[in-house]
Amino acid sequence: MSMRTPDPLSDMFTRIRNAGAAGHKVVPVISTSLTRSVASALLRNGFIEAFTGTFRRPSKNSPIKFDRFMLISIKYKGAPNYRLLKGEPFIKDIQRISKPGARRYTRAYRPRTSNLASMSMPGNAASTTLLSTSKGILSEKEACKIKVGGEILGFIKS
Repeated sequence: MSMRTPDPLSDMFTRIRNAGAAGHKVVPVISTSLTRSVASALLRNGFIEAFTGTFRRPSKNSPIKFDRFMLISIKYKGAPNYRLLKGEPFIKDIQRISKPGARRYTRAYRPRTSNLASMSMPGNAASTTLLSTSKGILSEKEACKIKVGGEILGFIKS
């Protein structure tokens, strides 16, 4: 029996946030095309160390309660060898903005000058925005370079 979540992206963000706070190195996340694309964007922008492909749950008694999952390696600051000493998690906070019941969109992206600047995380110059565009899942810098807008998936504070 598989467990379905109404919003796998919110679930992914919560798992990453909680795993970093608890000091875990790897976190299992439900694997969908959206979560794989977001994980790829996080890896491309240096927020996570790596992520694996899609796996099936090994047995019915497995603690992982969903059929298809991927593993995300959490990145830590100031800890070259995570086995000896865990540093501070690279992702301090990750928040979902556009939700299934309240979608948020932006036009062709201009860096920190449009309506996204007023929504950015308080007092943080080191945050980035993830957008779902016609060109795929992009960070604010990538969207600005190719001048596309889209759905605002969330913010990442590092």
